[in-house]
Amino acid sequence: MIDKSILSELKRNLRERGVNPDLLPGYKDRYTPEQLEARLETYREDLEVIRYFVDKFLSSVSGSPILIGVSDNEGYLLAFQGDAAIMGTVRQLGFEEGIRFDDEYDLNAVTLCLRFGEPVQLIGEDHYHTVLHRLVCCTVPWREANGSIVGTLSFMTDIEVAHPHLLAILSTVADSVERELKLRDQNDRLLLANQLAVGIAHEIRNPLTTVKGMLQMSSADSKPRHFGLILSELERMNLIVGELLLMGKPQAAVLRDESCQTILEEVLSVFEFQAAAANVEIRREFVRDLAIRCDRNQIKQVFLNLLRNALEALPDGGVIEVKLDAAGPFQRIRFKDDGEGMSEEVLGRIGEPYHTTRPNGHGLGMMIVSKLVSSHRGRMSISSNPGQGTCVDVYLPASRGER
Repeated sequence: MIDKSILSELKRNLRERGVNPDLLPGYKDRYTPEQLEARLETYREDLEVIRYFVDKFLSSVSGSPILIGVSDNEGYLLAFQGDAAIMGTVRQLGFEEGIRFDDEYDLNAVTLCLRFGEPVQLIGEDHYHTVLHRLVCCTVPWREANGSIVGTLSFMTDIEVAHPHLLAILSTVADSVERELKLRDQNDRLLLANQLAVGIAHEIRNPLTTVKGMLQMSSADSKPRHFGLILSELERMNLIVGELLLMGKPQAAVLRDESCQTILEEVLSVFEFQAAAANVEIRREFVRDLAIRCDRNQIKQVFLNLLRNALEALPDGGVIEVKLDAAGPFQRIRFKDDGEGMSEEVLGRIGEPYHTTRPNGHGLGMMIVSKLVSSHRGRMSISSNPGQGTCVDVYLPASRGER
């Protein structure tokens, strides 16, 4: 909350500039109709989300004299809505779309919120102008994922009917707006990544298949130098291409009741050779095996990607623990390593397309894992701390007969 001494200083500045508190607030700067139209287009998606949550709130307080306003990050009023009675009042006070709130001629919550980057509440005589002494004005910022302020949300209502937790309610609305916008942004980037992935994969797969075939044919006569290394790198490229195609155009799942332990053991039997070569020990603990309704190949891909991630976290060797047990109606599969672990920031970005901390990584593995687990109506839980390793729990629903 803004300190009262700051409000006193701002009021003193207004008096020294000769601003008459008994007149209506003045707004010197405003957008032209063309500028306002352009700004509204820039904020179109934001305003769409805000209106959704604002409408839900206003419907719950129908008949209350509450106004909700939205400004951009420069303090220009983009839109406002609310009860018809207070809408008429605020227009008489000079509020209209396109005006800019500043502290040159007025003391207002929007300018203070943008200046200090925190929620602001002005009650009654906190305002400079006498005409506003009957009002409560609350303003909170809403931010991008990187923390920068996108704009503000404001409540205005009569002091006699103001809810004591009005600022907290407004902050909750702003939080909901931020979450929805973040989700939409992630979905947009995921869609773009999918489109790029399919295009790249198709462009690479044909020449890659040709090179691999020619190399294998040449080995029948005379093995080229570093034949094994070249072939293994081609296999790795082919795997990446396969993951790109799976991300962009996943194949239809073929669901059957399968033993989770059987699938896991098949994956481990292949993976253990790679782990042994990297001086990594695989410790198994199979407590309870349940039948799961799944696409066998897709679940194999989930397990293999998680094991690869654990192996990459152990460049100097170590231990990967694999545990199979039940958790209510779910089969729980745990993959735990004692590797380098992850910071909270890195952990929060897991699953984003092309985000990776590995020098040779491509950032698709965990996104594909998450996508496949969700398609099987499962969920995933990840915990990690730097220097303490990472633990991934996969929960897959058991078949009906197992519940």
